[in-house]
Amino acid sequence: MNLSILMPALRSRRKLRKQMEAVLLPQVERHRDVELLVEEDSGRIPSGEKRNRLIQRSAGEYFCFVDDDDLVTADYVRQIREACLSGAAVISFWIERIGSDRPRQIHEFSIRHEDGRRLPNGNAAMAANHLCAWRRDVGTAVAFPPHLGYNDDLFWYTPLLASGLVKTEHHLPRVLYTYRYDSASTVNQRSESVRRTHQWAAGGVESFWRPDGQIVIAVAGRRHLAADATVRVRDRKNRIHELPRSELRCFCTVRAR
Repeated sequence: MNLSILMPALRSRRKLRKQMEAVLLPQVERHRDVELLVEEDSGRIPSGEKRNRLIQRSAGEYFCFVDDDDLVTADYVRQIREACLSGAAVISFWIERIGSDRPRQIHEFSIRHEDGRRLPNGNAAMAANHLCAWRRDVGTAVAFPPHLGYNDDLFWYTPLLASGLVKTEHHLPRVLYTYRYDSASTVNQRSESVRRTHQWAAGGVESFWRPDGQIVIAVAGRRHLAADATVRVRDRKNRIHELPRSELRCFCTVRAR
């Protein structure tokens, strides 16, 4: 299997999901080495947990995520599938962001970009995130925080990019994805999800290298962890460990937005 396209979904958004699937499914069905997997529920399972489940179910050498209320272009699968042949750690591209309360804006993903910068061509820069296609051995070096429904992607891709593991990128300078933003209905922007994430991540969440070359992530923000010699961390499979801080090298601290 070359490419796994992963979709966390909500039953309440099936109408929007059908719009996505009307464009995406015919493309997937044309390629035997591409799969589309969906993890649907009523909203009780956090998106971070859904993403982990989808990755575990998938078989592709590369995986990427799509949201059930967004859209992709008619050549989305072909473009990404062909780019996967490059063997790069990540396949990046452009997306357009549209919304009733914001003007249309083009965003360019790249491992070299920082979120929020303006590029010389007027487009917005974005760090490569979960919407890009990731080679499995790289993308699974960090797990999504399973309890988060907001910023779960931020606490995944930021340590990945800061780790130095993402050494190569194949960039497609074209729009392949449309992000439909609605501040009133976008689940991950709801005040309760935002409050929960900021409370959990208070003080910033540290990412560490272990001596064996594995990445581990603190189970909570620094304000919640005791300032002693032992740190509670989760590994790439979200297993919890208590490790001596002296054995760990912190390379990144992520703060909620």
